Amino acid sequence: MSHRSFGFSSEFSLRVLSYNIKGTPFPASRNHWRFKEIGKQLLEKRKSSHGPHVVLFQEAFIKKAKELNRFAKYPYELSARSENILDSGLMAFSEFPIEHIHNFEFKDSDCSSYDCLAKKGAQIIKLAHPLFKDGIYILNTHLQSGGSEKADRIRKQQIDEIYTVLNEKVDLENDLLFLIGDFNFKPERESFHYFKKLFPKALHSGEDCLTRSLCKISLKTLDEEVVEKTHDHHFFISNQTYVVPLFLDRNFREKVKGKFLSDHFGYEVHYMIHPKM
Repeated sequence: MSHRSFGFSSEFSLRVLSYNIKGTPFPASRNHWRFKEIGKQLLEKRKSSHGPHVVLFQEAFIKKAKELNRFAKYPYELSARSENILDSGLMAFSEFPIEHIHNFEFKDSDCSSYDCLAKKGAQIIKLAHPLFKDGIYILNTHLQSGGSEKADRIRKQQIDEIYTVLNEKVDLENDLLFLIGDFNFKPERESFHYFKKLFPKALHSGEDCLTRSLCKISLKTLDEEVVEKTHDHHFFISNQTYVVPLFLDRNFREKVKGKFLSDHFGYEVHYMIHPKM
């Protein structure tokens, strides 16, 4: 299949959506029809040729959530697996072949409150692409929730674990890497700045988009939803590649049957990518 059949232009765009779909077990989550609706909306976006090439989910714990691709119909998907009652809830769909590099759960001590009922963690995937012989690496993660000092301390421990594993699995000095997910931090929290300190080459796609005239933000997206007031984030480490965010949209925000589809909005960024010559 050629890259044009994926909806790519000669500029090589990559459209990535991150979405916490609140697929938690009953009674924490009801209205399981939501997952079919999310899948149908993704399929419509794909048919329009403007849909995301890659979708990264968080909180896809229950079976109904994990079956969402029955309706979205992406050719490639990857779900987390665990020996625990609940896995990390991470799931990825792609128009490109996915190589599962590593799926890991945070240490048992790295949790507090309701987060201890599940095994939060991270998922490192590698996308095969005809223009990138070394592939495109993406980290999908969901960190500890909560605004307390303890929660923030745990997030920093989880960030340490991510850094350690990435150093083993990815060449942080050369590979193209996206770090995306529900980080449960904002700029007002220490863990946000700790992450940026530990990954000094990582640029925040939203911050870049707010300051770059080439990047457009959807009309329905508020500036505060891009960085300041969100737990969902996109970062990238470009290394030997030029990466330019061109469009940002906090989508999946309309109510269906009088209800929001999740307690999060989607976070979609369209990137233009050029290998450095």
